[in-house]
Amino acid sequence: MRSPYRASGIQLEEPKKINPSISDRVNQAILKGMELEPENRPQTKLYL
Repeated sequence: MRSPYRASGIQLEEPKKINPSISDRVNQAILKGMELEPENRPQTKLYL
């Protein structure tokens, strides 16, 4: 679902409902990566 719809209050459907074969851990990882606010998503560490 597009983020503007989610920002208006529409909840993201859990990936596990779409694909019941994924593990709870993968389900949570996808949800975390789909957070609307960037600070709530996992951050990439840059190594220079």
